[in-house]
Amino acid sequence: MNRQIGIIHYKTGSTDGVSLEIGKWKRVFEEAGHTVHLCSGLHEHEGEQRVTTIDELNYHSKAAVRLYRGTFVSLNAYRDDRKAYEADFTAQSTRLTQSLSSWIQEHGITVLCVENIWSVGLHPAAAEALQKIVTIHDLKVLAHHHDFYWEKVTPLALTCNKAMEAADTLFPPHSAEYSHVVINSLAQSSLMKRKGIASTVVPNVFDFSDPAESTEGFAADSFNSDFRKNIGIDEEAIIVLQATRIIPRKGIELAVDTVSAMNALLSSYIGSTMYDGRRISDETEIVLVLAGYSEDDDTGRYLNQLKTYAEEQGVRMLHIQDRIDSHRTEGKEKRYSLWDAYARADIVSYPSYWEGWGNQLLEALKAKLPVILYEYPVYRSDIAPVGLDVISLGAEMSRKEDGFITVDDKTCLNAALEALNTLTNKEKYEKMVEHNFLQGRKHFSLEALRGYLAPLMEEWE
Repeated sequence: MNRQIGIIHYKTGSTDGVSLEIGKWKRVFEEAGHTVHLCSGLHEHEGEQRVTTIDELNYHSKAAVRLYRGTFVSLNAYRDDRKAYEADFTAQSTRLTQSLSSWIQEHGITVLCVENIWSVGLHPAAAEALQKIVTIHDLKVLAHHHDFYWEKVTPLALTCNKAMEAADTLFPPHSAEYSHVVINSLAQSSLMKRKGIASTVVPNVFDFSDPAESTEGFAADSFNSDFRKNIGIDEEAIIVLQATRIIPRKGIELAVDTVSAMNALLSSYIGSTMYDGRRISDETEIVLVLAGYSEDDDTGRYLNQLKTYAEEQGVRMLHIQDRIDSHRTEGKEKRYSLWDAYARADIVSYPSYWEGWGNQLLEALKAKLPVILYEYPVYRSDIAPVGLDVISLGAEMSRKEDGFITVDDKTCLNAALEALNTLTNKEKYEKMVEHNFLQGRKHFSLEALRGYLAPLMEEWE
């Protein structure tokens, strides 16, 4: 039976993990014969079919930020007036309920897939409005939780009774009629322990069809042949790609430390031939390329701190957000897809110390690139057991006075040494990336996702 499925999130069509995962679920639902309608506060590609934008869903809006801070930080914006906070909460929720109801009715939606709005807590009014429209329209619900508000690195404090009620009843709702999905076993245990809510683990996945078959990047082709030139990097340079968003929990300072250690070792490799035939000379440079977008994370200073730190460490670091989009575009300014960046990189850094899963890790496996990785908790619990071959930054970190994280010097130096040994050993390089590609295809592919979602779709009948 064809279902009209609504997938709703704060934003869609972007390169963040949730947006990318929405695209994969959408594909599986449509292959199963259903019709999918997207709704978000921001969609990066205007004109796409079956996408509705509602400005008030954007959690970056002033109103949403004010309410989020009023819920989880302080009531300062409301002059410590709880009634003013409650009135704002109600007003925003009411407006969103009306807009969302119109979207539901217009498209005849019978199944609602809620992406993170009921878990991460960034938009409390949207969470309440969604709960209302489920009741109003008697919808089937699949609640997809990528991150929970209690997992945030920065401390939170529920500000008043209304905030505590919202946290208890909305993040996530307790309805036994909802199907709850989490992305790792640690989240599954945490949700049961904190809320008494049972859930199904559906890991993040990726399309592991052969990179050579890609129609938009992952493979070197004529479109991305000028990638290095256009971002100002010599063809002989070694690119260490950091493809994540630029926020503190991504631990990008560890990537700077690793490249700094690689620079210190590089002179010992002069004359060595790299995996692809390039030779390392005394002019070879290692460049840390940040391809993700910078996103305020309470401080809003992280990217500038990284730039200063990289300069102090003698590391050349480029931020190329203005050249990267979710799709290739040509015109006055050529923009590459994120996959083009992978196609022209040599190795990937993934030093995140907290991840709900690890989309950029799967992307690196698909791109057949080695990965320098900090072993964050979910990696150790849910991903490492499949037997990936990665260059490890260990699993023990400490925090410096400036707020940056660090691992011990020996661990960092060993990772840098292994990275250079891998880059200069064609057999080692190819064995590593082929092994990881096959493991990714076996455990974290679209084929695996179809198997995970099939029983959930059967429940709709």
